[in-house]
Amino acid sequence: MWPAGVSIQAEHGGPDAPDLTETLQNFGINSVAVAILGFLVYRDSKQKADRITDREETLGRLQ
Repeated sequence: MWPAGVSIQAEHGGPDAPDLTETLQNFGINSVAVAILGFLVYRDSKQKADRITDREETLGRLQ
């Protein structure tokens, strides 16, 4: 897991290691971004399924 490796490197003060607070801040920002994008994908998928259902119901009424 890349963030874990970076945070371990930052804790031990390895060469070219980023600051631990910077690493944790980046991890937090990335986690929030993934959560928001996941929510948007879920919402769009649900809306698409609802549109398909509505269209099928409308077509069923026309027959």
